[in-house]
Amino acid sequence: MKRTHNRRPASAGTRLVSICIPTYNGIRFIDEALESVANQEYDNIEVIAVDDGSRDGTVERLRAWQGGRLRLFVHRSNRGHTATWNETIARSRGDFIKFLHQDDRLREDCVTRMVHALESAPNAGMVFSRRCILFDDFSADAASAWLDVHDGLWRKFGKLEPVNSGTVMLRRWLEGDMGGNWIGEPSAVMVP
Repeated sequence: MKRTHNRRPASAGTRLVSICIPTYNGIRFIDEALESVANQEYDNIEVIAVDDGSRDGTVERLRAWQGGRLRLFVHRSNRGHTATWNETIARSRGDFIKFLHQDDRLREDCVTRMVHALESAPNAGMVFSRRCILFDDFSADAASAWLDVHDGLWRKFGKLEPVNSGTVMLRRWLEGDMGGNWIGEPSAVMVP
């Protein structure tokens, strides 16, 4: 994968980051997801894509990007989302795992900032970030309904510091209504 924009020079990352992308019939979005990886400031990245039996040309698109930092594994039959996610992780070789859904994109400084956060707090079990949701395929009512349920759930944790106790965060979630994912989708997370 090569950088398609030259906004800033790549950082010399010393820790390998594995970006794990499970795919299934993702031809509509996969190029944008991969381009967002190629445009990362952080340069020590491998991409593991596991395709779960796509029938829409996703594999061909992935093969066009293959080489260099992208390793592709293809299944002829659909094994399910969980098995595909787990395989991307099992095949990773990095010090950190960055999740990326096939229909998501990363800001160009995402990996750099997440690696810095994990290196600054070596005992942290994960780092998560806010996200920007685009509702291209949703009606205004559907988008509003989604936002009513999911937007800003992380605020239920209360005041968050740069480093927070996982035990305290879990306790707040258990004491709350435990409704929804207060952290966000997997694409908002990196783990050691």
